[in-house]
Amino acid sequence: MASKKSSNKILRILFEFRSEYIGCSKYITGNALRYALSMPISTSIGIFTDYHQVWVPDSYQNFFKIRKKKSFLKPYFYFIWDKYTQKRVRKCFYTPNSVTFDLTNPPEDIIDQIQNLSLIQFGGGRNLGYGTTELIHWVWIDPNFFEYPEDATHITLLSPILYIPSFVHKYACRKEYEIFWNHGKKNKLHIIPPGQFFRIKSGKDIKKISQKGLLKKALLGQFGYGEFFLANWPKGGKGN
Repeated sequence: MASKKSSNKILRILFEFRSEYIGCSKYITGNALRYALSMPISTSIGIFTDYHQVWVPDSYQNFFKIRKKKSFLKPYFYFIWDKYTQKRVRKCFYTPNSVTFDLTNPPEDIIDQIQNLSLIQFGGGRNLGYGTTELIHWVWIDPNFFEYPEDATHITLLSPILYIPSFVHKYACRKEYEIFWNHGKKNKLHIIPPGQFFRIKSGKDIKKISQKGLLKKALLGQFGYGEFFLANWPKGGKGN
């Protein structure tokens, strides 16, 4: 699988789970991938998917197809004895099929580096064998080949973002806290979680905004924050 030369290149990778997973069922943070690979790479968040391979998208819309079609993880509950509280504690695990990440401008030999790793795990319980994965497929993508939208009314968040962008209208939105580890230190980030949409202000450069969302040009974008796609909805409501 050869890469195409451009100012920006994206490597889309797909890991298949070989064991149960304990952790967030919405997505895997980009920081978790950096930790699992021990590499300071620029990455997206990991999206759980039922796809067994990835493909080279032929358009801006097709680029987000696998990112928008997330798989629902069903929880499986079990009980353990907590020796600290001396009580039975309910825990849960998931059985995802695969997870996909997008790496921006990674080293040319990164696939070899990943394949040389003896173990790649995500989530909790790694010392017990949970979250074990294997790299099964990948493709290189040149985002310069896309025809970016020139008309759009809204952005929809595909990953968390720290601040509402200046090019959209600000209004009340859902917010959460997320734990972020950096150099061994635990930080608590105030985030705007994915799935929410915002109306774009009039007179803005739509093409530039669409590129910004695809390449995650936002604060902590190298950890996966700030990914969004554009939609053109009719006035008065959402549309296709």
